[in-house]
Amino acid sequence: MALSQSDHPSPSTCVYIRQPVKSCVVRQALPCTIGGATNGTSVSSTRQEVVLVKDNVLELMIFDAMHDPVSLRSVAEQHVFGQIKDVKLLKLPRRANNLQSVHMETDEDVSVDCLACLSDSGYLTFVSFQYDVREDALIPDYSSGRFVRVSEVSIAPPGLDYKDLGHTLAVDPLSRAIAVTAFEGILRVWPVSNAAATIVSNEECATLHEEGILWQIAFLYPPENESDLVQFVVAKNIDGNLTIVVYEYRRNQPLEEMKRWAPHVITQDVVPLHMFALSEIPGSFILITDGDMHFVRAADDRLEVLELPPLRSSSERPERQVVVAASISPARDCLSAEKQSLRQSLHQTLYLATEQKHLFRMQVTAEPMAVTYQYLTETKTSARALAVLHSDAHVEYNALFGDFCDGEIMTVDANMVITTEMPIRNWAPVLDFNLADLHREGHDTIVLTSGAGAHGSVREIRNGIGVTVHASERDTIHGANGLWSLKRRVEDDSDAFLVLSFVHETRIMSLEGAELEDVGTENHGFDTTVSTIKAASLNYPGLYVQIHPEAVKVAELGSGKDIGGKWMAPPGDNIALGAVSDDLVVVCLARTNTIVLLQVTMDEDRKEVRFNEMGQRKLDTTPSCLYCPSSAVQRLCREKSTGPLFMVGTFEPSLLILSLCEATPLAQLHKHTLVATMTSESISIPHSFAVLMSNSGIRLLAGLRDGKIAAFRWTWQEGRPPILTSPDMLRVGFFPVELVSHPQEDHVIAFTDRAWKVFLSGNEIGMTGISFPRVLHATPFAYAGVSDGYMVIAKQTMHFIELDEDKRANMRSLNIGEAPRRILFDAVTRKVLVATTVRHGGEVGSELRVMDPMSGRCYLKESLQTDEKIYALKVWNVKEGKRYICVGTWGYRATTSSEAQGRVLVYNLKAYEKREKPACPQESRKPVMYKMKQLGEMILDGPVQSICPFLGSYLLAAAGDTFYQLKIDAHTRKLVIRAQLPLRWPIQCIDVHGTRVIVGGQKESVSFYSYNVQTKTFEFLKSDRYGRPTAACLAIDDTTAVATDKCGNIVGFSAGDYTGLERTLDTTFSFHLGEAVMRLQLGSIVQQAITEEDPNRTKDEKSTLSHWYSSEGFLRGGWGPPADSVAAIATSSEAGHTGGDRRKHMDGFAGPRVIYGCSLLGSLFAILKITAELYERLIVLQEVMAVHEKTRPLLGNDHARYRSESLQIKFRGSIDGELLSQFPSLDAETKTDIVKQWNDGWTVVRPLAAELRGNVTVEDLARLIKMLDEQCF
Repeated sequence: MALSQSDHPSPSTCVYIRQPVKSCVVRQALPCTIGGATNGTSVSSTRQEVVLVKDNVLELMIFDAMHDPVSLRSVAEQHVFGQIKDVKLLKLPRRANNLQSVHMETDEDVSVDCLACLSDSGYLTFVSFQYDVREDALIPDYSSGRFVRVSEVSIAPPGLDYKDLGHTLAVDPLSRAIAVTAFEGILRVWPVSNAAATIVSNEECATLHEEGILWQIAFLYPPENESDLVQFVVAKNIDGNLTIVVYEYRRNQPLEEMKRWAPHVITQDVVPLHMFALSEIPGSFILITDGDMHFVRAADDRLEVLELPPLRSSSERPERQVVVAASISPARDCLSAEKQSLRQSLHQTLYLATEQKHLFRMQVTAEPMAVTYQYLTETKTSARALAVLHSDAHVEYNALFGDFCDGEIMTVDANMVITTEMPIRNWAPVLDFNLADLHREGHDTIVLTSGAGAHGSVREIRNGIGVTVHASERDTIHGANGLWSLKRRVEDDSDAFLVLSFVHETRIMSLEGAELEDVGTENHGFDTTVSTIKAASLNYPGLYVQIHPEAVKVAELGSGKDIGGKWMAPPGDNIALGAVSDDLVVVCLARTNTIVLLQVTMDEDRKEVRFNEMGQRKLDTTPSCLYCPSSAVQRLCREKSTGPLFMVGTFEPSLLILSLCEATPLAQLHKHTLVATMTSESISIPHSFAVLMSNSGIRLLAGLRDGKIAAFRWTWQEGRPPILTSPDMLRVGFFPVELVSHPQEDHVIAFTDRAWKVFLSGNEIGMTGISFPRVLHATPFAYAGVSDGYMVIAKQTMHFIELDEDKRANMRSLNIGEAPRRILFDAVTRKVLVATTVRHGGEVGSELRVMDPMSGRCYLKESLQTDEKIYALKVWNVKEGKRYICVGTWGYRATTSSEAQGRVLVYNLKAYEKREKPACPQESRKPVMYKMKQLGEMILDGPVQSICPFLGSYLLAAAGDTFYQLKIDAHTRKLVIRAQLPLRWPIQCIDVHGTRVIVGGQKESVSFYSYNVQTKTFEFLKSDRYGRPTAACLAIDDTTAVATDKCGNIVGFSAGDYTGLERTLDTTFSFHLGEAVMRLQLGSIVQQAITEEDPNRTKDEKSTLSHWYSSEGFLRGGWGPPADSVAAIATSSEAGHTGGDRRKHMDGFAGPRVIYGCSLLGSLFAILKITAELYERLIVLQEVMAVHEKTRPLLGNDHARYRSESLQIKFRGSIDGELLSQFPSLDAETKTDIVKQWNDGWTVVRPLAAELRGNVTVEDLARLIKMLDEQCF
């Protein structure tokens, strides 16, 4: 194995770069059968696979027309490490595809789609989708799948030179041939060999030369009796004439005998946009240009051209319509084999979406030949791509993918009635974003600008497990203090009853159909006049137990039958706690701290319930909670230990495990005293319990009242009491922790002032945040079709929610109706300020809006001058308790005849209470409003592209090619210039750290300056050796900065010391992102628990948690000093960050500080700083995976070339997280092979370290990559 980067010393700054949220801009949508979800499987034909083609990403989605409502769900998204140019579908026999699918026979006639892809790699690549196949699976397991390369052929050098092949692609509808064109002058045709592993070969092809610009190419359907005839047409532009050229050949003849028809000029001065071959009229096609449409038929060596009438939305509005997206229906016209006859029907349909936001339906009839069209509707969005997802005799489903806005799925029925079914998200373009702790969870969320024009919006991306709310009830659950779900029978799949407890009453609701309805008081059998402590099912079918302060009651819910089952608390005492296990009931008496164990029995005729008191035990301290494990855990206890048991938490604080065995009832089996940890002085009183089970073991979790979880390892010895090790202490919040077990006990939901999903990952506890408001009470609730459902009470509302399986980016949208340009979160008012471009009549202006980020309510609009646009928006923290809002603009004119200038505006934003009475009598607080007062103005020459607070009392502003130091004069209270520094080129961005100023120029890259406090002047220090069109810069410390450019690169700079004569910055890392990132911010959107050391844990126990890579500081990532340190707070204060930014990491729930960047196309990039030791190991892995056949770039690019800024500036110091993150999804054989090559390579690079640490395992590597990804997102 050749080692390139790993042979060199590690750079001073090493980074791990991920793209957790990929671009949302869809260039093509291809309905297909690439994974086998429709043809040949047992899946309903209403489910359709759709491949979305983006700039550098392929995404597989599943459309389900039978889902209510219809759904378009993403199942796989994969980076291709290259710029995708064109993609077409190619039908191949499954045996040639060499891939497995679900319930597929080996019949040679069965075929599947693969993707023929052109990219900047210089290869024509054939791609399919591969996934695991399980014998008992009814539908494909897409979660294990990935796009894989089937074959590739070199067609040009890397890059996209206009004279090289690789710009346009065409596939014969019968999969007999493929053609590729250059942008100008050349095209190549390959016959397809279904039997060959290479599909096409350069040894058998024809290269043709065509003068002019080659816009479109398409293969035609052959006549039914001439299946060996291959015809294709080329639409080109030469000397301003749109010309059609037809080629044809016979499959049994050499390609050299290919015949070229005489060129035919169609029209002049237009650009062909779309070309569709028609299956119903062999040898014909529809040609759509930016000015007109034509029906063309090729017959007898000549072309018949029929110009079609122009599209009109109405006779009153005859404006010109430009077709920007089109799709042919039926969506699957390509047939899989020659011997299958062409499908002949009465007509063929095309859908056309225009730039003017209109949707048309064109119908082509074969006999008699006719072309007609219908105007369908005005669409909400301008379409970038269009696809027919599903078609039958009654309805067609069309997907319109929006351009600078959300798209939509709409249906067209037989009566031409249009119905919008669901939106398709598109949050691009993103011009600005902000990191802010909107939900007060101790970690950031992302708020960003989205869309353009009337579709402009503000969006929030919140990291965590997604929650789907199926239903909500607000009016009747105010004051609820508990809820429990009950099944009619233990074996039932769905719950039947819901019990809600209030302070002085209890409500019982039954599930009737899809509605929860109150059970009448004469039917339920529970006591509804008291608060319920616990409600549960007994192991007698149809019997339920209610524990309330006065008694334990057994009833048949809903039957109205009185079976007289009641056990009363002793006189003068009452029940404080209760728990149920099978036919056993455990209660705790409040006055005497006595635990009572009761057994419930019933006679054979179900006429009478009896309570058998099995024992009592008085405790020395007051219990805080009771918990009986599930039947599955109790069975395990019977098999491996002394029998069934239950847990008691006490105020001592301690954890007791007591026996439920009939022979030794309430005997103490184990006691663990909980003490304050080294990092916390709070008292750890148990509040709730839960059990986690997996193949790797069992854990007992104790939710504590100080916001921590104590996780005990639970082991047994035959016939002996359970053994609990010293716990892992995990801080998950500050409020008492309520643990709710999933019925399968493979995960637990923890509710405190934030929500978590807790699970076992190997031998360790894994935790992931849940994107949902604070939950007060919760219970699992099983319902048909809902896999992980819960009834929860949050903010005085009961919700029926379903958790997604995996963590993801959860998006929320607030429509503002105008194009947003800049966004800022103000931590003082906890509102967002949005700079928008507004149109009033024919005039364009700007507004600064003050909005509530939760509700979207707009409190205030501050309008600027006509044609003046906002380019910069910043918070200026002048001193503690005083902050201003600063705005930078361009386009201000003192008079109508004046030249345009830039302005710096300084505002004070304040909240005040309105004097009017509250809207509701119950509200005591007066409504809060906001006002902005302009405090200062400075007019400057040039656009004010960037503003940055500086040393507290100063403000830096970049206007044109000069940056200014501004200050509010203490006497005049006006904004004045203290210093200025002209540069050679216009300035794009500024950032500061202490007295260091980082300046990014539009042509001269990044420069470092220093400010002399005594002389109040700026001194040049160092600059980049290369010229880059800088887009954004971020100062990390006195000597380190990170910048992006408009070519899609990110670069790290180090100034080193300033003592030498060298004035050039060192490049510490460089990496080609593939998309232009216009903003960078430092923060963390990761929510993580805090692990606290238990002083009782021995040194040996702690060392057993170590792995091969867990040396001191090995995984310590992040930028700068610890975020809660004094240095970090002082640094952020100097840099002018908001108070909220300074405090957001103080409670410790945020992960390491990461640099985040949003691209114009909507991607989110995460740049995590890693240690040099970790970099040395990962660079060896990266070099292995960059050339391994299963993991190298999918479309043929050389990985190092693609990730380099240019041929002169190689990428270094960077680990490509997109490349490494493929590892967990690989098959076992490939993982083993990669790990073997990694061990061999590491032995060569660091032989001593390899000998001391030993070989890395597959599990080690998978866990390491997972940990890195979790630190990023």
